[in-house]
Amino acid sequence: MISVLEVDLRALCYLGAEIPVSATFLPSTPLFSVDRRGVFCACPVCSHTISRLPFPAILSPRNSSDERPKRAYTMESLLGAVSVHSAAYESWIAAEELRSRCSEAIMAQDERRAQITNKEMERDAIRRAAVSAENELWKVVAEGEEAMAQVRALNEKIQHRTAIIDRRRKDLEASRERLARGKSELKEKLRPSLQPLLHRELRRRRSLALAAADVYPIQPSPGDPLVYEIAGLRLPNSSYEGYPLDTISIALGHATHLAVLLGRALDVPLRYPLKPMGSRATVRDVSGRWTTPGDEFPLYGQGVDAFRFDYGVLLLNKNVEQIANHLGIFVADLRNTLPNLHAVVNRLREDADADEDTGADDEERNQRTLVRQNTARRRDTSALPAELSL
Repeated sequence: MISVLEVDLRALCYLGAEIPVSATFLPSTPLFSVDRRGVFCACPVCSHTISRLPFPAILSPRNSSDERPKRAYTMESLLGAVSVHSAAYESWIAAEELRSRCSEAIMAQDERRAQITNKEMERDAIRRAAVSAENELWKVVAEGEEAMAQVRALNEKIQHRTAIIDRRRKDLEASRERLARGKSELKEKLRPSLQPLLHRELRRRRSLALAAADVYPIQPSPGDPLVYEIAGLRLPNSSYEGYPLDTISIALGHATHLAVLLGRALDVPLRYPLKPMGSRATVRDVSGRWTTPGDEFPLYGQGVDAFRFDYGVLLLNKNVEQIANHLGIFVADLRNTLPNLHAVVNRLREDADADEDTGADDEERNQRTLVRQNTARRRDTSALPAELSL
């Protein structure tokens, strides 16, 4: 709605370039804003003195002498001004939007530049890492080539030493063949002179073994023929329940000493070394198959573990079996300590009686004895049995 108000410019009061914040007006007080001149209001108090008021200097026309009324603005011009103002405002809004979009575009461009800068920095870091990795790779390749060169040099040395070893092996085989031929030739040459010496040595060893057996005579017990005595002491067959431990220890000490003497006399290296110390004899297990290598086991039952005592008796019986096998005697029961020793002594007596009483050819008899002892010696130096059992 458009209102027409007639106002005398001399009745206007100048308020300032802008409306004061603390100013208060009546609801019907008109306010006027003149372009580039400030804000004015109609003063109702001064309306009766309008004719005496001077014309406001700020609103004074260019020619104050011309007091003819001027034509006011037409509706069309006002509407045009309003439209121009609206278009200017829209242009300003569009310019602000464009400025905002430009700012956003600039910020986005800055962000993209920052991202590009970060990407370039990452790319440079990746390139530096790739260069470092390539250098490391070349270093590893160089080390690998150096290692391969060392391996080739070692292979050449190994091949050279292998050739030397093969050549020396062939020389060793040839030397062994020459040695075997020399031994056979020497044996053929010395056989006639060695046979009597070997026979006398065998008889001497047999006499020493029988002398040792006379020191510790073995015979069946008068009360029980299945139980044997050594030097008058009864020693059951590996089962000592009901017998005094002192008597058992002394009898085992005698049996140990006799086994040592027989082994030395017959030149039989016992597989399990014995230490004859009377009633405190021991045996050592050097094989370590079931126990710690070199561990000693008692051959007496007082104050010792029952298992260690039984294992020591087992090792003693294995030595007796070794002596019996040396003489060609088959041991049916390993637990029979004294019966097996008695069988060894009887075989020695039989061989001694055969040498004295029979008129067989000495060379043939000695040859059979040597073959039997050599076979038994090879059996004695073989590997241990797979299982040891009482």
